[in-house]
Amino acid sequence: MKKLIHLVFVVLLHACGQAPAGGNPVGANAGIAGKGGSTARFAIVEDRLYTLAGSQLITFSLEKPEEPVALNQMQVAWDVETMFPYDRSLYLGASTGMYIYDLNDPDVPTLLGQHTHQRACDPVVVQGNNAFVTLKAGNRCGGSENVLEVVDVSERERPRRISKVPMFAPTGLAIDGQQLFVCDGAAGLKVFDVADPLDLKLTDTLLGQNCNDLIPHQGLLIATTDSGIWQYRNEQGRLELLSILPWKGPP
Repeated sequence: MKKLIHLVFVVLLHACGQAPAGGNPVGANAGIAGKGGSTARFAIVEDRLYTLAGSQLITFSLEKPEEPVALNQMQVAWDVETMFPYDRSLYLGASTGMYIYDLNDPDVPTLLGQHTHQRACDPVVVQGNNAFVTLKAGNRCGGSENVLEVVDVSERERPRRISKVPMFAPTGLAIDGQQLFVCDGAAGLKVFDVADPLDLKLTDTLLGQNCNDLIPHQGLLIATTDSGIWQYRNEQGRLELLSILPWKGPP
């Protein structure tokens, strides 16, 4: 339990530099980068902090972490919801599409390409040449389709959907090696083998708790739920529950 609490504290304190395929955060400075989930709205890449404030993307310098300095503020899509950094790019999930911003100039992200879809909530994670996007219909998101999409981003200027899997009510997701983990509402936490992005294989489903988002970390999988934080040991997609840190929601 102590290890879980420490990890959660680090994630909350040090923000959301996302590691590609379970490695170190992209170009992150040791000591200031953490790991975030697919529904994060801020990320650290090297010595820059990127945050979403409504439809504004704001860049901060962390050259002096104790004195962050705002460097740039720019308008992005009005419906942008989430941010995922990967390979010197920011992948922004919006209710009508996914936007890819290049970080060659880290102070001024540049829009490279976008993938549009029907209106839905859509967190995104990326590994290699593929982005994985969940689309959830209903509530504030609108839309009518609940699916997991695989988007080829080998050409970031021209992302294209290459496959999709029907889902129940997907929300957050995480990628670790060849395993993709997806929170699918009352249908459970689902594990997919993504070795073939054109034909994802469902290898396991864990029922009993509705997760909202996921963070893989050094052989662990951390799931946030409405009732608490669940910690699993992850051995090549085989999950073993280790502990639960309960919390109470608002009265």
